[in-house]
Amino acid sequence: LQKHVGFVDHGDQLVRFQIKLPT
Repeated sequence: LQKHVGFVDHGDQLVRFQIKLPT
C-alpha cells in the first residue's frame, strides 16, 4: 500500500483511510 501513500497528498480522505490500516 506504499504506492497509495503518494495519493495522501491529493486528499485527506485517503489519509484517514491509511490511519485505519493496521500499520
